Amino acid sequence: MAKKRGGKMNSKRKMGTKILAFAVVMAIAIGATSAPAMAGEAEGRFTIGGNPTPVVGTIELYDGGNPTDEMTPQTEYELSMTITDESTLSDITELKVVIKEGDYSGEDCATDQATYTWTPSGWSVSPADSTWAIVTDQCNVPILTDTSGDWVLGFKPGKVAREGKNGWVFTVTATDSEVQSDSGILSSKTMLWYGELTLIDTAYSFGIVNLSDSDVPIISPSDGNIDVESIANGDYEIKSKSEDWGTVDESRTAPLESSLESLSSGQFRLQNEGDATPDKAAYVGSSYTMIPDFPAASLTGPTDVTGATNEIYLWLSVADTGLQIGDEYGGTYYVQIFKAGE
Repeated sequence: MAKKRGGKMNSKRKMGTKILAFAVVMAIAIGATSAPAMAGEAEGRFTIGGNPTPVVGTIELYDGGNPTDEMTPQTEYELSMTITDESTLSDITELKVVIKEGDYSGEDCATDQATYTWTPSGWSVSPADSTWAIVTDQCNVPILTDTSGDWVLGFKPGKVAREGKNGWVFTVTATDSEVQSDSGILSSKTMLWYGELTLIDTAYSFGIVNLSDSDVPIISPSDGNIDVESIANGDYEIKSKSEDWGTVDESRTAPLESSLESLSSGQFRLQNEGDATPDKAAYVGSSYTMIPDFPAASLTGPTDVTGATNEIYLWLSVADTGLQIGDEYGGTYYVQIFKAGE
């Protein structure tokens, strides 16, 4: 009896299992036939507005491609300036470079300040009548459709740009189309000494002299002196030298004596100074020595850009023997400009 009941129970379990299995299948089938989810897309945009202010970045001074802290008047240099403008570099309307001696505050001038200005039409310099110059083949403009690039200014400092150690300053200002600007500074640059000298009177004569004559002044030019034009950016000295002189036919030579010793047979002596009286005159030798007694202010620099005129007075002394009467002697008198104290 017990076996029969147990068999019926097993049969019920099997039926329940089938029903459960059917229900699971139905649930899965219903889930698989539900409506699908729908997706969509939308595009968004924004535009950068405004006009950002340009930025002046690195400023460097070069001499032939090499960084330098020193300048010499009339030597070529390159100033490199990195400029950034997020509106592209074509938005830059002006680039201004002010080069000045640090303590100076005033208008552009030959000695203490020059201003270089770039516009899309090119570079210009002020003051225009000075010897500050633009070196066109060393200038460069970056690609103006970029947002950052290097402008390069090739330039020459003027002849009388004031000598000074660590005192020269470069100020670079970039301005855009909305007159927004930014500036950068490069400082502590040295301007070295510069000088040049030109002889205005290139010939002179003592005329006819007699044996044993001393301290004979020149008679030509008629004002009794040799004029020289000096240009310098700092204090300066004028020095001279000469050599043995000879006859026009080169048959005889008169040796130059440059000491206090008495003149030996056939010798001559030259003395010079910057004043018409020979009381402080210096003997001229075969190496450069300073010409004394110029007026106190006449050797002070910077000079005017056109130069300063200095007068040199010369005197001749000849030995009492050894020079042939009737012979004409000639030779070269050299004059040079030097930095004061050197």
